[in-house]
Amino acid sequence: MRRRYRVLGRLAVVAVAILIVRYAAGWSPATAEPVWQAIFERLPATFELAVVALMAAVVLGAAVGFALVRTRPRWLRGLIHSVQLLARAIPVVVMAFLIELVMVLTPLFPGFGIASRDAFDLGDRLSHVIAPALCLAVPFGAWMSVIFYEFFRATDATTRMPLCAIVWPVATSIALVGPAVLAACLLIEPAFAWPGIARLFYGALTQFDPGILVGCVLTYCAAIVLLDLAAEFAPRMPPASPTQLSPAGDRKRIGLTGRMAIVVLLCAVVGALAGDAIASGPYFVDQAHWSGYPLAPGVGGHLLGTDANGRDMLSRAMIALRTSLEIAAMAALLGLAIAFVYAKGTQALFRRDNMAALGVGGIRAFAGIPFVLTAVTLLVVKSRLHIDVLNPAVIAVIIAAVSWPAVVPAFRTRTSALFAAGIDLMAGALMLEVTQSAIGFGVHPPLPSLGNMLMGALMFFAVGPWMSIVPAVVIVTVLFALYALADDIREMARG
Repeated sequence: MRRRYRVLGRLAVVAVAILIVRYAAGWSPATAEPVWQAIFERLPATFELAVVALMAAVVLGAAVGFALVRTRPRWLRGLIHSVQLLARAIPVVVMAFLIELVMVLTPLFPGFGIASRDAFDLGDRLSHVIAPALCLAVPFGAWMSVIFYEFFRATDATTRMPLCAIVWPVATSIALVGPAVLAACLLIEPAFAWPGIARLFYGALTQFDPGILVGCVLTYCAAIVLLDLAAEFAPRMPPASPTQLSPAGDRKRIGLTGRMAIVVLLCAVVGALAGDAIASGPYFVDQAHWSGYPLAPGVGGHLLGTDANGRDMLSRAMIALRTSLEIAAMAALLGLAIAFVYAKGTQALFRRDNMAALGVGGIRAFAGIPFVLTAVTLLVVKSRLHIDVLNPAVIAVIIAAVSWPAVVPAFRTRTSALFAAGIDLMAGALMLEVTQSAIGFGVHPPLPSLGNMLMGALMFFAVGPWMSIVPAVVIVTVLFALYALADDIREMARG
């Protein structure tokens, strides 16, 4: 009976959102058509991309999760886990750039857009969807593998498992990771000229079309509610095997992976604090060696070269890391405080979440990127200060406002998983800041952050590829260490 009410309530929310978009969103001056028409004409393209990406992510997640459980050699299992962590740590904007680079250098993928012909050709459509779907399937498939790992780990010792039991990890993956996949379409569709609703939304952000913004946000909310319904109809998680849980439950200290992650994070913090002391600081222009082009690594005493303005890359990368870590830390602390108050106030109303839901906490906050970009757009447009209003403190507050729900389940576990969830929250906040700044909705120059440093360097990739490689490596390394540490701590909470 309670499930029926929850389902009916979610369907009512979807119906209200659709009615508002259809009858109350108004006229779009940017597209010169009604808002509902602009949205529903482009909705099938986004639906096509999202479905293909979700299917590929589920298959990839199931394969990796199965391999992590059934692989016996420790070194091979560690290698698979490292590859999984790497895929989770690569931001979508970086993945999109890598795929675009492959498209430019090789004929492996066709051109941009949804098709090459006006007439419908299934093979042509499928060939065009491969590249954008791959950008979504690789990182989010790695996140889904966390859920499949929980499933296969719990059923590893089960001799006879019903086939319908596989519905649980599939439905849970769609409900928990699916919203982040939809949010990432906002970054992928403009990059690959995909004519979907996410591209329409991105254009409305830059042109400030309130009707399109409201209509797209409501459509996105309805999609999230529909994805969440998948978990309502899924069977319960099979009971965990004691033989599978006891080794992790008996471990009382951080493992080797966690200790290595701590060393990497400490080095990152020290480097961020010492950024001003490297090569005369991040704002010093080396006029003695710079002649209008970026200096290669090692030239003029610059270990990692300079940017296009002759400023030391190592120093700027460390200062950018400091800025991004400050924002992520502030957002995580504020998000934890909000989640604590909410969890304590609603503890009796919700069931205890399983470990799989806690394991994907590091990406669930990414589903808030449409709300973040909408809030930034409204803030900038309505403020007379314009871009100056986007200081690190404001950005941290906006990120915390969309991140805290992901960590609420951890406050009901009362285990070390709570600490892991806090690390995941910081990693998710860092991912949001990098993405936000990379597309021009976050920290702006002259203050460097990892996001704006990365995107500014991509324009000079042909003449100075190291300018993009340095911030990309820093981003992936720090996120890799954060997720590895959280996973290691979470293993201690099993049992």
